[in-house]
Amino acid sequence: CHTLTLVGNKLYAFGLNGSGQLGLGDVQSRLVPIASQLDKIISEVYAGGDHSFIICTSKDDIEVDHVESPIYDLLDQKCVAHLTLERLKHVLCKSVPHVLDELKLVLSNTPCLNGSFLKKDFKNYFTGRKNSGVDMDDVMEGFQLLNESAHSETFTKTMQDCIERHLIPKFRSSPPPDVEALRLFVILPWCPAFSCIERYRTLHMPFVSALLNLKPLPLEVIESWWSLFELRHFNRVLKIFKQVVVNLLITDDYKKEQTILESMLNLLAILHKVNSSTKKLPLDSFYVNELAEKVEIRQDYYLHINNPSDERFSFCNYPFIFNAGVKTLLLETDALLTQQTQMQQAHFNTFLMQLGLAPQNFPYLVLTVSRNNLVQDTINQLLSFPPNDLKKPLKVVFRGEEADDAGGVRKEFFMLLLTELLQPKYGMFVEYTESRKLWFAPHLFENDDVGMYKLIGILCGLAIYNGIIVALPFPLALYKKLLDQPTVLEDLKDLSPTEGRSLESLMDYDNDDFEDVFSLYFQVSIDIFGTSKTVDLKPDGGSLSVTKSNRQEYIDLYVDRKLNTSIADQFNAFKEGFHKAVASRILRFFQPIELMEMAVGNEQYDWYLFEKETVYKGDYWRYH
Repeated sequence: CHTLTLVGNKLYAFGLNGSGQLGLGDVQSRLVPIASQLDKIISEVYAGGDHSFIICTSKDDIEVDHVESPIYDLLDQKCVAHLTLERLKHVLCKSVPHVLDELKLVLSNTPCLNGSFLKKDFKNYFTGRKNSGVDMDDVMEGFQLLNESAHSETFTKTMQDCIERHLIPKFRSSPPPDVEALRLFVILPWCPAFSCIERYRTLHMPFVSALLNLKPLPLEVIESWWSLFELRHFNRVLKIFKQVVVNLLITDDYKKEQTILESMLNLLAILHKVNSSTKKLPLDSFYVNELAEKVEIRQDYYLHINNPSDERFSFCNYPFIFNAGVKTLLLETDALLTQQTQMQQAHFNTFLMQLGLAPQNFPYLVLTVSRNNLVQDTINQLLSFPPNDLKKPLKVVFRGEEADDAGGVRKEFFMLLLTELLQPKYGMFVEYTESRKLWFAPHLFENDDVGMYKLIGILCGLAIYNGIIVALPFPLALYKKLLDQPTVLEDLKDLSPTEGRSLESLMDYDNDDFEDVFSLYFQVSIDIFGTSKTVDLKPDGGSLSVTKSNRQEYIDLYVDRKLNTSIADQFNAFKEGFHKAVASRILRFFQPIELMEMAVGNEQYDWYLFEKETVYKGDYWRYH
């Protein structure tokens, strides 16, 4: 390749010169710019392939006006074969052989493909990290025209052959010389050939391999382009390569095609990283639901944690593909492994105790409580246990009752205890009547109340750790905070709908009399044990009016105070207790809604389906 640079009216050239394209009178390549001796007035220059174009006139002639359109546009790209949406529409009106010739020419040559579907507003001349120069909608519509044609099968077969036999060997054999040469990586996934998942060995795998083998800088450029994609284009990339993973699982080919599987998952990992910063798609778009049925995921996890330095493949290196069911299964597996470890240690300590070498150690965490003193009995015993004992399997014994705890006693224990502890009489939580949900009380009666929050956190964690579903009336915000995710206005609406809608109305109001209508300052009124008090949301908030320009800041501060800063000590104590009982590495895999549903059960019931499967007996009927 070579470069021409026009500075004022002086032309400089450097680079390859095997065909004399530098215009210096020889074929010697130059590493540094050399000034041309051309005695002309130069208007435009163009360097392409092994030739150069210059628009100029002699000094004796009338000086030409500066050409506003780039030479590339003036030549209408006739120097390089390429595809555009308009050209595809045109050739599709001709004979099938004519279309095939066009496809063969472009899809067999990387420069032709990289020059296809370019933007029409000259933005393709500024290709870089923030601009691919490709009109992705034209790419999509162009390939869809081919796919919807009556001869689509013939076209797709031809495109497959061209890409596999000519294009892939070319872009695999040498690294892309320039950022523009990366365009094919964003164009090809829309090609109908990539919808043929059965060609994954000869089409998808070479493509992904070439992409993953790019050096860090060009790979970062492609990631940047993906981050700027419209949803439809980003989703297409994910859908195509995720389907390869699904196909490998369904056919059981993943067992013998582990290299291909790992490459596809590595690409999905990059897409997931891009999506994490752009939030284009919901996280469950990456879930591979076939995993639970086709893979021994418990065994995979066991091998993964017992050989952390082992370089063998593990699905656990790609937790973003796990759905809620798989995550719950892994959390249960992790808890079971931890419990077994604690039980084995207890049995070993019992052996040492018999030798007089260790104190007595029980294999279970046993809580013996009375029904009429449930809260105090539980507090006294939990405070006496060392932290590791919380990792043992839980057994509950009600004094004076002989029922063996096979799970039912534990469930009843948690239901009774948490129902009691969450009562308003303790003053630890506030119930929001409209949503019937609880939130941390912003003000404490006594200094040791923080310790009680820690205790409730331990109990909630123990319930999850032991697989007990308990109706905890907390909003989604609690689970977001447990997973260190930020809370937003929507979370406040979930807890206090009217309060949330009032804040939304601030953003919806567009009239110029905003300050007169709302008369707000950066302050909020709070109730402290029946006494109203005004507090600032920011320093000197009482003198700062809420305006149309700063209303978003006011809303953010309001939500942050309500859900975070005003209850920080209470929540941090709860969180400490929760993680003391559930210290699983699997917890970070969960989305907040998934953790919530695991704790309280899925409360979204399909009552119509329930009724459909119901059989009424005796005198009972639908409208009884």
